[in-house]
Amino acid sequence: MKKYYSKNITTILLLFATLFTINGCTDLDEKVYSEVTSDNFYNNSEEVVAAYLKPYPEVIWSITFSQWILNELTSDTYAWTQKGKHGYDNGNWQRLHWHQWTADEHEISNEWFRLYKTIGFCNDFLANIAKVDVSGYHLPIPKEQMIADIRALRAFHYMVLVDHFRDVPLVTKVGESEAPSAKKAIEVLTFVEQELTQAIDDLPESDDPTAYGHFSKGTAWGLLSRAYLNWEIWTGTSRLEDCVKACDNVKGYQLADHWQDPFLIHNENCSENMLVIPFEVGQLGWSWLHIISLHFSHQEGFELTAGPWNGVVTQPDHFYSFDDADHRKEQFIYGPQYGNQGQVLYGVEEAAGQPLVITPEVNSMDKSREDEGARNLKYELEKGEGMGFNNDFVMLRYTEVILNKAEALYRQGKIDQALPLINQIRERAFGNNTHNYTVSTLTLDEFLAERGREFSFEGLRRTDLVRFGKFTGTWWDKEESDASRNIFPIPNKVTENNPNLSN
Repeated sequence: MKKYYSKNITTILLLFATLFTINGCTDLDEKVYSEVTSDNFYNNSEEVVAAYLKPYPEVIWSITFSQWILNELTSDTYAWTQKGKHGYDNGNWQRLHWHQWTADEHEISNEWFRLYKTIGFCNDFLANIAKVDVSGYHLPIPKEQMIADIRALRAFHYMVLVDHFRDVPLVTKVGESEAPSAKKAIEVLTFVEQELTQAIDDLPESDDPTAYGHFSKGTAWGLLSRAYLNWEIWTGTSRLEDCVKACDNVKGYQLADHWQDPFLIHNENCSENMLVIPFEVGQLGWSWLHIISLHFSHQEGFELTAGPWNGVVTQPDHFYSFDDADHRKEQFIYGPQYGNQGQVLYGVEEAAGQPLVITPEVNSMDKSREDEGARNLKYELEKGEGMGFNNDFVMLRYTEVILNKAEALYRQGKIDQALPLINQIRERAFGNNTHNYTVSTLTLDEFLAERGREFSFEGLRRTDLVRFGKFTGTWWDKEESDASRNIFPIPNKVTENNPNLSN
């Protein structure tokens, strides 16, 4: 199914490039600027599949790029430090880390426009496919499943918008408003809940091959558990019991044997992964996670076809939060560096000519060195990789469902029920039960710390910190920030063109 998905994505990109041009769809009104409608497209199964899959390439940018940056580089886990003459980038990364961003921030604007662009494509498909009689077509999946999948994808993007911006426009039809007003977060989330629950009946089971890289019944319930867990911080109303029920409705997934199984090169058969973007070199995807973190010299040492940027490092406190007996600590690269053939790797800037030794300690955001800060390699590295890789990018896995349920139970005072759930994760991480939590050692702070270790480098940290009331606190090279920083401002590029919105 991975190869089927990737080849069809490649096909739609070529098909749409040949048949018509889309000029943006990044304005807030979500107009799709083309002459393609249900009257002159959707004439055969290939065109229907092309239209159905069109939103998915955008997810690569909206989720693996923009969302990841805003959730990790504003948090207490990772930072893109300035190392000598490298990494300043107009102060972009420093402002994110220090919580000094503005409404003109490039990364915040990218997130807004990319999310709404995907939503616009979803709206376009849903409007057009409703008018198409596909009874004579030979579709790979039923029309109803396509509609349910796209409704779920759109709901997921609205959930991210609420997470990052809270009150946002809720636009469900192409061109329905030139200057939409923002809806309260509760109204948008109620729409998300409605869309996901109504889509479930037409979504496939988890073991259905057509669910890979798309939404299954379990995926929808898993995302609902995420929404319910955060519902109170997003709206002021608790939905913890609904979170538990949603977790119980997730079927067909299980914890993998090893912590890294979900992130291996060939992770398409991992029983833990619930929602992924199925990357495949030469077919689909441009992944940057290994490129942004590895040192320049790792290109030669690991025999890569593209040069790493020596950018993102692990904040010292996050690195030291891992016990030495915790196998998840294996995701970090630090200490003396050697290549695939055992050769010594050397520095090229401040440590030029010296054996490269990466230290977990980092001086500061703006005064660092090329050899400071442990690097992350959670996704298994493949010899010969360039800007893309074969590891499928994980957006949701069963571990999150387990920890969501455990936290919801704990917050309701049901500690005895929460303990065996979180201890499943601990036992896998340590290989035994000697580091399990007890009633006296499991606290809310420990929940946050354990989620930080389990979901390190996965683009979830900011959301967790906000829910625990810790996002505006102090950590490595960051002072306490104002409570307004719990959300991002609507970009000036948007408010300048829409008088009904403000930041």
